[in-house]
Amino acid sequence: MIADKRDMVRDWLAAERAGRSEEADRVFSSLAQALPKRRPPGSFAAGVMARVNSAAAQPAGSWWAWWGVRAGVAASVLTLGLVLGSWSARSMFFTAIAAAQSVAWGLDQVVTGSVVWIETGLTLWGSAAHAAVVVGRLLVAPGPAMLVGANLAIAVCAFAALRRLLVSQED
Repeated sequence: MIADKRDMVRDWLAAERAGRSEEADRVFSSLAQALPKRRPPGSFAAGVMARVNSAAAQPAGSWWAWWGVRAGVAASVLTLGLVLGSWSARSMFFTAIAAAQSVAWGLDQVVTGSVVWIETGLTLWGSAAHAAVVVGRLLVAPGPAMLVGANLAIAVCAFAALRRLLVSQED
């Protein structure tokens, strides 16, 4: 039986290498049907279902169950309570005003920075637009266009003369 399967594998590989895909598919199909069917152990399905049920039993917010998170929150609340308990009403008032001033100053800096970026971008855009207008006027005007055309004609004539000179020296 094992030798028969090895012959089938050889026939399949030979058909694949020779490019006979229909025959290779037929031999491979018969080879797959000849292989024994294996069933998973009976405890496999029960183990998978137990694992799925245990994963579903844990709530999504299980991070609170970790003692480190609870200790960190407790330490933060304790520190805040000690600080607020040791301050006078006047120092709390001035701290609140200082915090509000810091927030306002930060917002002012953000707005000022944004305005500077926008002005810089518009200045660069305006300079590029001005340069494009100047170049466009030079190219559209008849005087510079005639000068460019004359330079081009002189260059073509110079290349033609140089070619004639080089051809006459080669002969």
